[in-house]
Amino acid sequence: NDEVLAQLAPRCESLRSLQVARRFSPINSRHTSITDAGLASFLPHCPNLRVLDISNSTVLTDAALLCLSTGTAVAVHSRVATPKLHSLAVDNNAVTDRGVCAVLSKVPIRRLSIAFCSAITGRGSVTRHL
Repeated sequence: NDEVLAQLAPRCESLRSLQVARRFSPINSRHTSITDAGLASFLPHCPNLRVLDISNSTVLTDAALLCLSTGTAVAVHSRVATPKLHSLAVDNNAVTDRGVCAVLSKVPIRRLSIAFCSAITGRGSVTRHL
């Protein structure tokens, strides 16, 4: 959850791969979910992150993707919070075309998985980026 991310953040400068994809379980989702704010605070501490899987979260929105492309949560040396990110999975989240386009325009993504994202329309600029 967000508390765990906050504790790990100062130690993640060398982190290259992170899978925080929520697995369905009988545990109350409030205690197992990572929010946009938690991810936005964590990712700028991971400049070497190459692979990120944040699938299956009903609470993650475009804000989670926007923090990847802007690095606004924490002062970072580059404009992009995760400049080396090349693989991103956001399957089954509430992200939209706007969030996907923001990432694709700033981050050198080579592999993007957006399966079951019902708010992705594929219209307009998303198809140009893909």
